[in-house]
Order: sequence, then structure tokens, then C-alpha cells
Amino acid sequence: MSYFRPHPPYIAPEPYNDLYDPALVPAPTRCADRDDQAAVHPFLAGAMAVLPSPLDDADQAQLQATYYGMVTEVDAQFGRAVDGLIARGVLNDTVVVVTSDHGEQLGDHWLVEKVGYADPSYRIPLIVRWPQHTPTPGRVVEAFTESVDVLPTLIDLLGGEVPDFCDGFSLRPFLEGDLAGPDAPDRWREFVVTEYDFRDPTSSWITDAYGLRHDQCGICVVRDLHGKYVHFGGYFPSLYFDLDADPGELVNRCEDPAYTSTVLRYAQRMLDARMQHADARLTGYRLTTNGASIHNLVPRPHQPGAP
Repeated sequence: MSYFRPHPPYIAPEPYNDLYDPALVPAPTRCADRDDQAAVHPFLAGAMAVLPSPLDDADQAQLQATYYGMVTEVDAQFGRAVDGLIARGVLNDTVVVVTSDHGEQLGDHWLVEKVGYADPSYRIPLIVRWPQHTPTPGRVVEAFTESVDVLPTLIDLLGGEVPDFCDGFSLRPFLEGDLAGPDAPDRWREFVVTEYDFRDPTSSWITDAYGLRHDQCGICVVRDLHGKYVHFGGYFPSLYFDLDADPGELVNRCEDPAYTSTVLRYAQRMLDARMQHADARLTGYRLTTNGASIHNLVPRPHQPGAP
């Protein structure tokens, strides 16, 4: 989370492919061999078959360079929006929030797009400007925030009362103070919970590839500064990554006896969080031009214990 300074005048960028030199992009974070990556977990093996990153190193580098060019274009267009607020004299009466709905694997773990449990799919920008109180613009906060914090933040900054149904927390304490880096207010969250639903309500390929019902196609993740625990629906094994020793999430420690108590502690955290917040009322629904409809292509079994 950061706080923006005035944007320079808009200059139309060059074509995306020409903005960044592919020879200078960083190497993706992944196992050196694709087979080694696929062996980390059955989900990865299936995802790599559907959303693989380029095999050729030059193509991979160009993919990254082009993506960086697209990010630069978004930044330039955002600058135009800010310029418009300034031109109309309303910037100092406007709360501005810049964020995204997901990240991009971009070759990490031999994958592209948003998929799975790895950090690149979930780490997103969150830039907030509150004109009534910005003590030190340009600060970067590394404390844990979640997308569910955006709504209560806006309600709070606009003088409203945050409804009880909001799972998130207002970020106002960060805006009013000079908190930066990992600093956070007292009693702030120490971990985040993320979820990923990989079912495809229009096809049976998930069932064919994994042998899972649609209501088993879920991933839940609990992550703090030091570790990440990943729990899968169905019969897939869990994962645990020691982020201090393995920030790239490449070595699964879930079956390592030395990590047994740690894995249990993270699993208990996840269970506690889900007991407080989980709501599956919309499970299986799909929004269409004809309204919401339920698409459970593989129905739930009627007999306990059935696959």
C-alpha cells in the first residue's frame, strides 16, 4: 500500500513491445526443470498443462517485457485521470484508490495468468490518497491488507458507519499516521487468508483432469511473514512453504516431520478464519445474460463418503 505524488504530464507510450528490453528482465521464479515443478503438487501439473508459460527463453523474456509495457500504459492512463481531477479543481475533494483484482504469474512456477496459490497471483497494488490527511505522501506500507479492506476504508473516510457484515478493516490508521514498512496499528492482522476456486462450470475438463467434483475445486491459503499453508478441497495433499528459507515457494515442507507442529498451527489458523467468515451460499452459481443460474455439472453425492 502506498500514497501517490503528483503524476507527470501524460506522454503517449511507445508500443508495449518496445518499452522494455527483454534482455534486462529478471528471470522468473520457478524450478529449473518443468518436471520438477509439476512434481511439487498434482494441481501444478494440471495447471501447467492448461496455462503454461513459454518454453523458449526468448519468448518468456518478451512476455515479461510486454507485460511491463502494459503496466506502464496503465500508469500513464491513471495519470490522465488524476490530471482530469486537477483540471476540474476536485482532486482535493476526492478519495483516490488504485488497486487490482489479481496479479499475474508471468512465468513464475512455469505458469501464466492468475492461477493457484503462489504469491504473484495475489500480491496486488493498493494506492490510497485521502486529501484530508496525508502526513507523508509516498510512504510504502508492507503490513498485511486484503481487498475486503477497501469498502470499509471508503465508508470510514466518507464519514459513514462500517456495517457489521464487512469482513475487512478500515485503513484509516495508516493514512492518519506515518506508519511505513511492516509497521501496523495495535491488534492489526498478522496473516492473510486467500482463496481460489478453479472449477469451470461450462466444462467437465476439471473432473476429467483431477477426478474432483466442482464443489471440491477450492484452494484456501493462510500466509504470514514467515510461512504459507495451502489446503485443497477433495483429496489433494496440502502444502507448506517456509518463506524465510524458501521465498519462491518451491519446496513443500508439509510432510517434513520437522514442520509438523508448524503445519498444525497454520491449519488451525485457517480453520478459525473460515469458521468466522466462510459463506458458501453462492457456491455453484454462474452469472449469465439471463440472470444467475446454478451449474453444478458434477452433483454432490447423496451418500456419505462417496467421492
